Amino acid sequence: MSSDTTATDILLWVQQRLQTQLNLLDSQCFLTADNLSPPKAPPTDVFLTISPGGGQFHLPEAAPGNLLERWTFRVRIFCRVLLDRADHDQHRLVDQTRGLLRWKQMVLAALTGLENPEWNLRGWIAPVAATEPQWLQGGRNAELNYLSLAIDFQADFDWQWTSPP
Repeated sequence: MSSDTTATDILLWVQQRLQTQLNLLDSQCFLTADNLSPPKAPPTDVFLTISPGGGQFHLPEAAPGNLLERWTFRVRIFCRVLLDRADHDQHRLVDQTRGLLRWKQMVLAALTGLENPEWNLRGWIAPVAATEPQWLQGGRNAELNYLSLAIDFQADFDWQWTSPP
């Protein structure tokens, strides 16, 4: 039997799923409110952040105590591969174990098409967009440079309540 699903349930499940499937520690895969400015930059080649995104409420299906939200969340990949010379990004982009595009493929494979049978999701978790790669600075004194991209996923679910909180 499915239960009421919340954005909190989805975020925590996505975090656990990515940590398990991609063999990441808590310090390498964590929740953050601002995907471009994580609260920490761990000293590792790759880390992921998961952030809540925006949503749209589908009013034609709304009823007292129930509201469908077409909700998104973002997974951002931060990649710091130090194998390249200063004049190109080949390894950072296409290295088969640590490159940004390999990590994009692994995140997509870990999340796309999934659903939790205990939830009342409307469909399954679906990727809807990805950003272009960009350089970001991190670390306490902005001394670390990361090649980064983000993938937006959609998870439609019903907010349900019986009375005001």
